Amino acid sequence: MIIYDLETYPNFFSCCCISVDTHDIHTFEISDRCNDWQDMKLWLEALAAHRVEMVGYNNLGFDYPIIHRLMTGQIEPNPASIYAFVEALINAQGNRRWNFIPWPSDRLIPQIDLFKIHHFDNQARRTSLKALQFAMRSESVEDLPIAPGTYLTPQQMDDTRRYGEHDVLETRKFFHHSEKMIQFRRNLDMEGDKLNWSDKKIGEQMLAQTLGRSITHHWSDAQGRSVPRQTPRQSIALGDLIFPYIRFDRVEFQRVRDWLAAQVITETKGVFDDVHATLDSFRFDFGTGGIHGSVERRAYHHVPGRSIVDVDVTSLYPSIAIVNNLAPAHLGHVFGETYASMKRKRLEYAKGTPENGALKLALNGAYGDSNNKYSFLYDPQFTMQITINGQLMLCMLAERLHSIPGVELIQINTDGVTATVEDAQRPVFDAACQEWEALTRLDLESVEYRHMWIRDVNNYIAETMSGDVKRKGAYVTDRAWHQDASALVVPRAAEAAMRHGVDPADFIACHSDPFDFMLRQKTQRGDVCELGGVEQQKTLRYYIAHDGEPLAVRRPPVEGKRLGDYKKKNGVTDAEYDALNVTGVWDERIHTANKSVYEERNTSLNKGFLVAECNRADRFDWQRLDRSYYVEKARELIIDG
Repeated sequence: MIIYDLETYPNFFSCCCISVDTHDIHTFEISDRCNDWQDMKLWLEALAAHRVEMVGYNNLGFDYPIIHRLMTGQIEPNPASIYAFVEALINAQGNRRWNFIPWPSDRLIPQIDLFKIHHFDNQARRTSLKALQFAMRSESVEDLPIAPGTYLTPQQMDDTRRYGEHDVLETRKFFHHSEKMIQFRRNLDMEGDKLNWSDKKIGEQMLAQTLGRSITHHWSDAQGRSVPRQTPRQSIALGDLIFPYIRFDRVEFQRVRDWLAAQVITETKGVFDDVHATLDSFRFDFGTGGIHGSVERRAYHHVPGRSIVDVDVTSLYPSIAIVNNLAPAHLGHVFGETYASMKRKRLEYAKGTPENGALKLALNGAYGDSNNKYSFLYDPQFTMQITINGQLMLCMLAERLHSIPGVELIQINTDGVTATVEDAQRPVFDAACQEWEALTRLDLESVEYRHMWIRDVNNYIAETMSGDVKRKGAYVTDRAWHQDASALVVPRAAEAAMRHGVDPADFIACHSDPFDFMLRQKTQRGDVCELGGVEQQKTLRYYIAHDGEPLAVRRPPVEGKRLGDYKKKNGVTDAEYDALNVTGVWDERIHTANKSVYEERNTSLNKGFLVAECNRADRFDWQRLDRSYYVEKARELIIDG
C-alpha cells in the first residue's frame, strides 16, 4: 500500500508518496523548474497493473479525481491545467460535484480513504488532518504554509514540498491507527466499495443487502435508474402512533401524553419546544431525539443499606420496532423479520468487537435513516412512532420507580434510568422493572455504581462496584478522533480529586505528560487567530504560559454585513436594508441614528490568561507553564460530596 498526498497551485503540482512499511518518501513535481510527469505516469501505471492500493485523506473527494484525469488524459500534465480542474472541483456544488468523482468501478488504482472510513464527511464529525495531528499528539502540527491560488516562488515550492512530506507522514500515522478498521472491512462478505465505508454505511449496506435490492429499490423509467423505495408523509398524527397500553397515574405525565396525542406534525426535527413534566422537582424534557432529565451537581455514593442502580433498555429503538412489528410502510413484514434476525445475530458477538459494533450500527441506523429523505428506509412516521413511544415508555418506568418509597431518581437519558434505592425496597424496585419488561416486552440491563458524580445529564463519572469507570462529556479522557482533546489534564485531575481525594493542584504539579496540557484552537474560514497581535495558522496548538501573549480571534461582521457599513436600525428588514444600503452613505430610513458601523468582532480566548504556541511539541516549556489555569478548570469540574 502507498500513502499519498497532492499539493496544487497555479504554477506548481506535487505528489508525495511513501510506502506504509518503509521510511523512504518520494515526491513527484510538475512546475516550470521540474517536470516529473513521465516518471510519475510510469509509477501510476505500475500501481494500476499490480492493483496496489493508494491510501489518502479525503483522496476520493480530491486527490484521486486529479490522478484519474491525468492518467486518462482528460487534463494536461501541467500545473495550470491541473489547478483549473481543482478550482472546478472545489467550486462544484451539490450533485454537480459527483460529476468530478470517478465511480468505484471506474477507478484505475484501488483507493482507501481514511476520511470516509471514519465518517468525517459527516458535518457533525468533520475533522481536518491538522486536527488529527493534535489528537495524535504529533511532534508537529502544520497548516498549509502558503494560501491557495498563490503563484509560488522557488523557495515557496520547497516549503510546499516539505509540507507535503509532513502531511503524508501524518496520514501514514493515522493509517496505522485505522488498520483494525480496514482489516475488518476486508473480512466483510459484502459487495461494493466496502473498504471506504464508514461503520454507519456498513450497517446500512448490511441491512440493504440482507433485504435485497428488489425490496429496497425500484426502477424509475423517468430517471432511468434504480431509486430507493420510500414512504414520504405530508403529515403525521401522533395520536395514531401511541401504543394503547401507555397510561400514567401521575397527571404530569398524562398531560404530556395527551398533548402529544393531539399533535399533527409536518416536520420531524425541532418540532417540540419546551415540552416537559416535573415530578417532585425532577424535570423530564421531551424531544424528537429522546428524553432527558437529571439532577445537577450532585454526588452519590454506595452506602450500607442504599444502592445506586442504573437500568438501561437493551437496544431500545431496534427493540421497540421488533417487538411491536413496526416497519417503514413500503418494506412491511420483510423488514421486521430481517431486523429481528440481525438483532439475534448481534448477540452472537461480544460487546466491543467490530462485528457487534457494525450490527449495532445497522440496527440503530435503521431508526436514523428512516428520517433520511435519501434512504431506502425513509418513512418519518416509523421514526416518530419509535421515538415518541420510547420516551413515554421510559416515563412509565420512571413513574413506577419514583413511586417506591426510598427511591430517588438521578437521571433519565434516552434509553435508561439511574436511581438510588434502599436495600429494603430493592425487591420492589426489581419487581417494578420486571412488570415493565412484561408490559413492554423490552429487556432491561442493570448495573450498580459505587460512586456517581453528575454535573448534568450529559456530563458525569460513574464507578461500578467492580471498579470500571464510565465517563461522559467533559469528564471523558479518551476522546474520539473528531472530538477536541484539549487540556486533558483537567478531567484527569478532577477525576483524581473525586475518586481518590487528590488535590488538583498536587495532581497537576506532578503530571508529567506535556500533551495533556496542550490546547487546540481551530479557526473557522474567514476568521483570524492572533497571538499577541500576530496572525497564527488555522489550527493552533498552544499551552497556558506565565509569560505568554493574549490569544484572540478576529471575526468579520455578522453574516451578510460588510465591514464599515452603517448598521441597520430596528424594524428594518434585511431586504429593505440591502435594497437601500450604499457603503459610506448614511440613510436615516435604514440606518441607526447614532451612525454606528459594522466592525470586526473580537473574541478573547482563555480570558485572563496568557498563552504560548507549541505547534512544534519541543516548544513546550515546563518553566513557562501556568498551572493555575488548569487547576482552576479542574476545580470547576469537581462535584463535592
